[in-house]
Amino acid sequence: MPSSKSISGQTQQRLELLGDRTRLEILLVLAQSHRRDPLSPSLSEPDLRRRVGVADPGSFGYHLQQLADTFVDETDSGYRLTPLGTDVVGTVVAGLGQGPTIEPTPLGIDCPGCDRPIQLSHADGRLQIGCADHHLNHPIRPNLLRERSPHDLAATAVLGLLQETESMRRGCCPHCAGHCATTIESDDGDTPITFEASCDCCGNHTTQPLGVLLARQPASIALAEASAVDLTGLELVSWTLRGAVAPVQTPSTDRNVVTIETETGAVTFTLDENARILDVDSSVCRATPN
Repeated sequence: MPSSKSISGQTQQRLELLGDRTRLEILLVLAQSHRRDPLSPSLSEPDLRRRVGVADPGSFGYHLQQLADTFVDETDSGYRLTPLGTDVVGTVVAGLGQGPTIEPTPLGIDCPGCDRPIQLSHADGRLQIGCADHHLNHPIRPNLLRERSPHDLAATAVLGLLQETESMRRGCCPHCAGHCATTIESDDGDTPITFEASCDCCGNHTTQPLGVLLARQPASIALAEASAVDLTGLELVSWTLRGAVAPVQTPSTDRNVVTIETETGAVTFTLDENARILDVDSSVCRATPN
């Protein structure tokens, strides 16, 4: 992972450019323009200055030029955000800090592993979904907590967890696009077998029950469809927890076998020690008409 000493002078200068309220406001106004008209998001300098609320053209032009090329592009029709500028706005509007605490809230569904009620809670920037013994943990940004019911929050967070975990399993950090090292941690008798991934660049790290990796693999989706499971909303939450509690066998030090079962059938995955899927065996029993 890079240290603070390895950050280039150019990178430091770019970060320092953001330490000004007017420049951040320029980025936010350009983002608003993009939301309103994605096909033609550029704003002329006079229009942009008016929307930002700066009276002095000279002062505004100075701030705009400081952002040019790195965070803002100048086009024939005006100014628009660069991809990096869009990322900066995303970080700002997602919210800083950890967000409010949410006490354990029942979701109205039961754990597929023990039939106890599944609850949602949030503290210290992490969302927990599940029962006392079987649960999912996922760090979230405060913006995700805004204007969402517990059901919607749970489903949205789990979808994000699955997408980010799959990206890391494939070796790409969803935060910085750096390389992720992956491994499967063996059962020591007290804790379940887990998937772990760490980014070599930003340090992003995740630890998840091994079966969570497999909840949205094509064979799992086929089993869910055959089992009349709609992989949206709370059914996605329940299905992902089904993967989390799926039994894991370790026939050898470099092989892990996970089976996800329903009354309709089962799908068995074989993974190596780095969580690469080596084999999939699916058996689905479909109901026949009388």
